[in-house]
Amino acid sequence: MKTVNLLFILLLLQSCGGTLGMGDEDSDVSYHEQKYYANGVKLISKNVDDPRDPKSMQQKEYTIGPNSRLLTRLEGMSERSGRAVVDGEKRMYMAVSSEEFVANKGTYEGQLEICPITKNWMMLATWNKAHPFPTKGSKWSRAGGDLAQSDCVTADVSYPDQQDDTLYFDISNWYIYYVRSRGRNFGLMIKSSLDVKIYGDEDTIRAPRFIWSAR
Repeated sequence: MKTVNLLFILLLLQSCGGTLGMGDEDSDVSYHEQKYYANGVKLISKNVDDPRDPKSMQQKEYTIGPNSRLLTRLEGMSERSGRAVVDGEKRMYMAVSSEEFVANKGTYEGQLEICPITKNWMMLATWNKAHPFPTKGSKWSRAGGDLAQSDCVTADVSYPDQQDDTLYFDISNWYIYYVRSRGRNFGLMIKSSLDVKIYGDEDTIRAPRFIWSAR
């Protein structure tokens, strides 16, 4: 009788284990890559005072370096990323492309940085001002744009299947702690300690872009 009971218990445990495995929510989940191009892109430069300077927006290429930086933002990101999966395994990236990376990618991997912008700005921003209107908060706290330097990231050299002309930056922490947790999307600044020409928002394929996995 004890043997029969033991066999019954073992069969019951095996049955439960099979049922639990079939009901695992993650077992049948499929993920796909989502890519969105930055739809708010503005060059700010020490050499450009006119907020409407045509060279500072809607360009196929921008030169960034010690005296110029690129402000980028994805409008409507909260809605677009509603099904995004960003965790320890699946990450969110910003991709930045340049013809100069093809031959000298290693030179720029540690020189380019992506930084969270900490002040709201407009497309009429300049090196000294976040917007041109005569209000108390029009100026950046620091010329060149307000940013969280401690949260800046350099290129992720471990990104799989990299394109030769592209650097990939892991912006997961920015998304988690700024956008998702605080509901603050002032965008990201692309800056470089070396002068480099990168593809801009008018390049339909290689413009600055956000990449993440979604279910």
